Amino acid sequence: MAIEEPDYQEVLKQGNFEIREYAAKIIAHVSVSGDFDDASSKGFKLLADYIFGNNFTEEGSSNKISMTAPVEMAPLSQQVQITAPILQHGYTQEWQVNFVMPKEYDLISLPKPNNPSV
Repeated sequence: MAIEEPDYQEVLKQGNFEIREYAAKIIAHVSVSGDFDDASSKGFKLLADYIFGNNFTEEGSSNKISMTAPVEMAPLSQQVQITAPILQHGYTQEWQVNFVMPKEYDLISLPKPNNPSV
């Protein structure tokens, strides 16, 4: 069974490297803190809980949402005054973790999360 992926145009490909331009998409996201491994685990679990049914529809029921790929993760920017070298090892920061929602949904039909952090 294939996992749905968002539509994109390939802009450039050289060997194993690709630059892609993605079409507009709806995401569910959470902001979490920690190092990369801890934050990715926390974020994934929160979003998985949402798509596995911790949500509600306009009709008042919950709905399981299909998983798509890829899961996206990016550091949230923050203003830091540099006064000394910054070492990344063990560095705790804020991250945004995203699940792309299946194309069958729009903002009206997408179930709303019960967890306010989603």
